[in-house]
Amino acid sequence: MTDRPRPFAGGPRRRTVLRAVAAVAALGAGAGGVAAACSDPADQPAPEAVPPSAPERPTVPDSVRFDLAAPATELFRERPLAGRDTVMQSFAFDDAGRRVFAAQIRDRAAGDLTLTRLTWDGVVDGAMVLEGFGHGTQIGVERVANDVFVWVESHAAQSEGAGWGRRVSRVKFRDRDTVESGGKHAPSFDLVPDAWGLSCSVDTAYGQMAVRYNTGGSIRYRVYDLAEVRSGRRTPRCELPAPPMHPTADEPEPSAQGFALFGRYLYTLEGTAYGAPGSVAPVGNTYLTCTDLSVPGGRVAAVRTVRDGADLRFREPEGVAVQRPAGPGGPARLVFGLASYAGSATDPERLATLIGIDATVTDP
Repeated sequence: MTDRPRPFAGGPRRRTVLRAVAAVAALGAGAGGVAAACSDPADQPAPEAVPPSAPERPTVPDSVRFDLAAPATELFRERPLAGRDTVMQSFAFDDAGRRVFAAQIRDRAAGDLTLTRLTWDGVVDGAMVLEGFGHGTQIGVERVANDVFVWVESHAAQSEGAGWGRRVSRVKFRDRDTVESGGKHAPSFDLVPDAWGLSCSVDTAYGQMAVRYNTGGSIRYRVYDLAEVRSGRRTPRCELPAPPMHPTADEPEPSAQGFALFGRYLYTLEGTAYGAPGSVAPVGNTYLTCTDLSVPGGRVAAVRTVRDGADLRFREPEGVAVQRPAGPGGPARLVFGLASYAGSATDPERLATLIGIDATVTDP
């Protein structure tokens, strides 16, 4: 149900890229999961593709860390979205408005998306269409007064039948509206020139944005000051290779399924649906990884094997975001999504489940 990003014609194939990333992580992992190879100059993107450089020591703000070992609670279970034909790809929260925004693929080849707005208990109360944006791998939401803006990949370029974003855009949510990528209602930001498969997540609590992208055959992340992005600057606070995932003999290419930023920590979700190689009910192969960005190159702080929602049919991990249930300034919750379906396999109704972790810990 979920498509994986593939390189453009002439570039390295995704299997090669992921094996290379896994190899770097395996060779560089030291005590506490530190990927020592993160600082290897050979792993850096070409200088001409990255005009501004990240500071030697990350300048991310300090924060609590979500306790990935703590129990999780369902926010809502198996709710339909505006689009019937595809599963949820990602989601983000408007804390002040008490709404969830979810992205679905509408036209895979063109990179068209459906954005669904839901209440916090999972009832659809609005939707809009984005044309030519990308895969919806991860989105962010930002509220300004009474307006809600969705940050999303844009300027989709096609690779092997799918559209993948090359920039990020800030789109005002308007119910029942249709917006074209590159148009006047979708101002864009070219944060990583020559990158593809680019997606973003917004940390409104600390005024940051995280971006995941592929450049030079390497999957990497950057963190930016959100206000600076809006003003057109693109100097990152920090940069790191993708945190290590969990390949197996059955699934040597783990599927990245979303990411969230909160303070000094990056949370990444991976896994596939039941029935895919390496994913067998009732456990599957879904993992949440927390990476400490205050360490140059990143350091894995915790990993959760996600067993929540084990009884869901299909059960594909889709998206991760931070919610503040009491509104802006209140305590935060880490939320991950699971896609499932009802009805027949030939005519299913795609459904979304959100599950949250409230407990936090404080690291030195």
